[in-house]
Amino acid sequence: MNANKTNEINKEKALEHLCKGVDFAESEDNESAIREFRYAIDLAPDSSSAFYNLGLALSELGDLERDDTEKKKLYRESAVNYRRAVALDETDTLTLSNFVLILSDLAGLESDENKKKELYKEAITNYERIIALTPNDSFMFYDLANTLSDLAELETAISVKKKLYRKARSSYERVLSLEPKDSSALYRLGIVLSDLIDLESDASEKECLCKEAMNRYKQTISLDPNDASAYNNWGCCLSLLADLETDSLESKRLFQDSLSKHKQAISLDTNNVSAYKGLGDCCSDLASLTKDRATKLDFYKEAISYYEQALALEPNDSFTYNSLSIRLIQLSYLKEGAEKEALLQKALAVSQKSVELGGDCYNLACCYALLGQEEEALLNLEKSLENQEEDVAFVEEDSDWDSLRENEAFIKLLDKYRR
Repeated sequence: MNANKTNEINKEKALEHLCKGVDFAESEDNESAIREFRYAIDLAPDSSSAFYNLGLALSELGDLERDDTEKKKLYRESAVNYRRAVALDETDTLTLSNFVLILSDLAGLESDENKKKELYKEAITNYERIIALTPNDSFMFYDLANTLSDLAELETAISVKKKLYRKARSSYERVLSLEPKDSSALYRLGIVLSDLIDLESDASEKECLCKEAMNRYKQTISLDPNDASAYNNWGCCLSLLADLETDSLESKRLFQDSLSKHKQAISLDTNNVSAYKGLGDCCSDLASLTKDRATKLDFYKEAISYYEQALALEPNDSFTYNSLSIRLIQLSYLKEGAEKEALLQKALAVSQKSVELGGDCYNLACCYALLGQEEEALLNLEKSLENQEEDVAFVEEDSDWDSLRENEAFIKLLDKYRR
């Protein structure tokens, strides 16, 4: 029998196994389906359809698996077969679409950041292939933008992060050119703009990004008035604008507007931790801008209450404990005697909790200094300086250390870390 005839027979047998496998898959017998697809591949190793169906069956089996190690193993094998199918037919958008999904699933299970990044990069390459074949598929642009954002979060170099977020921004904008009322894309675009704000050093560019992000959140709310997260993020942008504002009256107005947005977020979602933190931050900033002592007291008390509500929902957040400690210290400046002592003792306990949870120890050092416990204050200050939580210039300007300005050990410590 000649080679051509043998190939024809093998292809016919492969097709039989492929059809059987599809039947098994449709009846949700994935293990039998996998067996048949493997037979088909053995007989016809150039069958993209066999590799595709094997990848699909393995991914569906992985979806049912509860053990993450076994799930990851099945997803990896699925990806290998999708990869083979794509190599045999780069124009099959169905294969490419399933391939990028399994790569994203694998990335979600991967603990190694470098491996996670490689999976996202491979997914991005294949999203771009799909888009080249179907340039008006808004779903692919949306998923590409999400993956670009996920990869940006893992990168450390600011220039790389900016490049990825900008590409994500462009992809979300493409979604909106195809689907102008896609509230999810509008919200996600706002998030990417907020991420770019955090990376931007130029004040004017930061301001432009803030205003554009706010506009996107506003558009999101016009389509979905019950989107608590959009209100919260709008509030965060207003606070950033307030920080950039040089006119104190305008800054106050922006912080007040931010307060109203955070409160609206909480009215829609009473468990919105970020909104409670935002309220705490706004009240703190308003307190610092207020000269009237009674009003300042009220703002600090409100800030403390909001941070405590945030911690009731998220009790292991070292950053919020740190913020709470600072407000307690600031409030203590406005008190005297036993009341001042009680606030500082509470600030100390809160700072200790923050450090226990992995937070910075600078505020803990400040608490000890304000309570006159010099040895503990200096011990924690050195840890803070060694970890570069703050620098010597900051400590020299911080009034919390006024009682130790003439202390020889304090002076030597600052000289040791002076740069």
